[in-house]
Amino acid sequence: MTQPSKTLIGYSQLTFAQIWLALNIILGKFLAPVFPIFSLLALRFTLGFVLIAFYLTLTYAQESKAELKSLQKRDWIILGLQALCGGFLFNALTLYGLQFATATSAGIINSTIPAFVALFSFLILKEVLTKRTVFSILLTVVGILTMTAGKTTLSFSTDELFGICILFLAIMPASLFTIFAKMTKISFNPLLTTAMVNFINIFLFVPFALQENHSALLDASTASWVNIVMYSISGSVFFFFFWFKGLKHVPANLSALFIALTPVFTAVFAAMLLNERLSWFDLIGMLCVLGSLVIGTLQPKQPTTKHKVA
Repeated sequence: MTQPSKTLIGYSQLTFAQIWLALNIILGKFLAPVFPIFSLLALRFTLGFVLIAFYLTLTYAQESKAELKSLQKRDWIILGLQALCGGFLFNALTLYGLQFATATSAGIINSTIPAFVALFSFLILKEVLTKRTVFSILLTVVGILTMTAGKTTLSFSTDELFGICILFLAIMPASLFTIFAKMTKISFNPLLTTAMVNFINIFLFVPFALQENHSALLDASTASWVNIVMYSISGSVFFFFFWFKGLKHVPANLSALFIALTPVFTAVFAAMLLNERLSWFDLIGMLCVLGSLVIGTLQPKQPTTKHKVA
């Protein structure tokens, strides 16, 4: 398979990752007001790990054992950092910040994640930032800000400012998650990586989950448990799997552009499933985000060389 073909497949996989993450956010809107947050997240990562481990045991048992044995101390540290950043810190800080700040504030602050991923990829991974990439990232930020502009007005109370600071802290581990994923030197099954990230997050969330009241979970209906399972599969299986797959073929600074698809797909799913109306701000913002992807991923034309006839 040629490199352009692999790159296009990587783009598709990163897009699928954001589709599943957007669906996860919609399901979270149904579940978060009803169930204790840390218990819900502990369940999400536990179910994700069990499902993947079961599949790997049936299909890639020997290969998975060999790959686990090949992991060095550095690889385990990077896996731990991925789980800590992309699973625990981002979710915990975001949920805590939203207790004081509005969802609009979160949308505005999260719009800067692509810029921070590109910055960290430049500083840590030494990836080159072209003018095209920088312009695409700026257009992405403008697009998400435009989508957010049609929402509620920001307040600037003391609690709101405190919440904004917490939400700003949350985007740092969210940005570093992609950087750490690119730092893994051993290329092994993305499902195994996903399983390990889920496994580590179980131990991070369970101590907090044990302190919560679990009566709502014990009394949950069958429909609620179906939603919990779908919530776990979308966020802890499919998102991580497709994201890790796509990152194998796409530089970190370009993958940052695809993060902006999350609010786009979330808005579309919200309109379809929650009957939320799409405003002109949403449509204009979506066009900006899609335009940034076209500009950022468009391959520059290679100059043709003419051979002189002797």
